[in-house]
Amino acid sequence: MDAKPQNQMKQSLREAFGCRDCPICRYVDEREESHVKEFRDLLSEESFRKEYEATDGLCRIHLKRILNALQGDVLDQFMLASHAMHLKLLKVQLETFISKMRFTRDLREEKDSWLVAIEKMVGKRGLKN
Repeated sequence: MDAKPQNQMKQSLREAFGCRDCPICRYVDEREESHVKEFRDLLSEESFRKEYEATDGLCRIHLKRILNALQGDVLDQFMLASHAMHLKLLKVQLETFISKMRFTRDLREEKDSWLVAIEKMVGKRGLKN
């Protein structure tokens, strides 16, 4: 989805939920777009890519926004490969979490894997801790 339909959808949702004039909604949208552009620009630095690989990665919502911002750039492949790697690691953590919950309940780094999996699918915004 390119930026125009996405912005039109946001506008329609704002109108439907009565926040078309909300300054906070406008500010959040502007800041998010700024962060997406900054992230896109930082991806050209190898040191940033290495740091990024050591994180849990992006949720699918922001991954899509970054991929749209890259517009077919060679960094698309890096982002997709990194996302696949993050999902594989998360799968292992979830399997370990499930196994330990069944038997030992001795949870370590996988203790929050279920929450990371949810965030990866829907994004953190809107999730309540």
